[in-house]
Amino acid sequence: MEDLLRSKGLYRIALGKETTPTDDDKKAKWDSRNDEACGLIRMSISPDLRYHLEGIDDPEEAWNTIESMFGKLNIIQAQ
Repeated sequence: MEDLLRSKGLYRIALGKETTPTDDDKKAKWDSRNDEACGLIRMSISPDLRYHLEGIDDPEEAWNTIESMFGKLNIIQAQ
């Protein structure tokens, strides 16, 4: 998923490193890229697990939610 976001130039948005611009023209473009990042994150996981992202419209929050679920190995997963 990280590679997909990077290839689309959306990885920094997903990490929350790009802030909302103040210029109206740039803000509209940023909002569109923000939506695209969130959509890619949602589409990259199984439909059975998408309920975890229900109500989340921020790609950074969605990324952190997925990372907290899958980013750490527990004992059972490691075996």
